[in-house]
Amino acid sequence: MRWLAVFWILAPAVWAGVDPRKSASDYPTSATCSAGSLGADYVGRFVSMDGASHQTGDYVAVEIGFYPASPGAVTLRASDLLLRINGSKQLVYPQPAGLVAGSVRHPEWEHPRGLEAGAGMGGAGVVFGRPRRTSRFPGDPTSDVPARIPADPNRQGVSDPRDDPLEMAARAIAAQALDEGSHPGPRAGYIYFIFKKKLTALKKLELVWACGQQRRTLALK
Repeated sequence: MRWLAVFWILAPAVWAGVDPRKSASDYPTSATCSAGSLGADYVGRFVSMDGASHQTGDYVAVEIGFYPASPGAVTLRASDLLLRINGSKQLVYPQPAGLVAGSVRHPEWEHPRGLEAGAGMGGAGVVFGRPRRTSRFPGDPTSDVPARIPADPNRQGVSDPRDDPLEMAARAIAAQALDEGSHPGPRAGYIYFIFKKKLTALKKLELVWACGQQRRTLALK
């Protein structure tokens, strides 16, 4: 029942994020702008949920905690948080959690990626990794291209997605993604960046936060 597997990944109820820490300063690195304070913690290729760790495949995860300066609703978008690797001028966009979950569940999928010149970041280099507007994962609402779920002969006998460790990893990735949009109060969750090389190649990592007209850099590693 492949439709059940897809629903398990994409059901709206799983988009919950994680519990924010007491303050942004409780994260290994933090910064403040007029909108509020942001904490970040680089966690590598795994996320934890219900006492278990789940691999994120070709993606690295960063836990984000956001604390608005005022009690009103404040918008926070994952696309305002870009990754600089090893001091490069090129910045990497985060990828949608649904795409990351789908990649873990179906590693045979091909994900189209394009290039975009530093939009919204003052023209800072070239931003890699922003998906084109094709189907990024089944049910992608931003695409006009119908998503096709490829057959996977290795899992045709799995009727309940909760019995499949890859399904559980995909659910954890989606469930703990950063809740974007406009919300009052603190929020926390993971954002995901594609990185196919070995983690030993990551010598220096920085998170670049575009906060309105302001810009902050958080040293992750």
